[in-house]
Amino acid sequence: MLNSPVIAEKYLVELTHLESRIAAMRSAIVGMERRSEQLCDELDFFTAPRMIPVAIPTHKVRGVLYKSEFIPCRYLIDIHFIVMQRLFMDYPDMRDEMARAVRFAGMYRRYVSRERSKLYDSRSLDRYARPLVEGWYIDTNITTPERIERILTLALRAVGLRWDEHVIAQWYAKAGD
Repeated sequence: MLNSPVIAEKYLVELTHLESRIAAMRSAIVGMERRSEQLCDELDFFTAPRMIPVAIPTHKVRGVLYKSEFIPCRYLIDIHFIVMQRLFMDYPDMRDEMARAVRFAGMYRRYVSRERSKLYDSRSLDRYARPLVEGWYIDTNITTPERIERILTLALRAVGLRWDEHVIAQWYAKAGD
């Protein structure tokens, strides 16, 4: 017991030294976390996908701009078919999610299905079912740009893309322009 005040003093000095080192390390960690956030923000900026601006032809051609590639289309339904086909080819792991997203998009029927017979309630409409990609069929009995845009917007959202950003439609061809 004679050495206990000396030992206590020694422990007190060591504890004070440790506490000051811990405080310094906490301060260093806060600084490192701040720098880590800055680096992540900069990396996000530099590695974010960039859309390359592509001009849609000035002579109004019906078609669609899909990921910086303009694809001319003869009919409105071609815009629907081409975009869905490209999405199904570019995002094969997301096919079921896209099919679920566009299911019943304003109507009581499916627009994309693994089974041709599930697209329509009536056999008379079967002629509008077209193969989309292997193992998938698409409804092509859609006549308005508004309905096509609604369906494509839902499909694009399912894969993380946006209408009028990653896909832009030129609905009507204008003669004489």
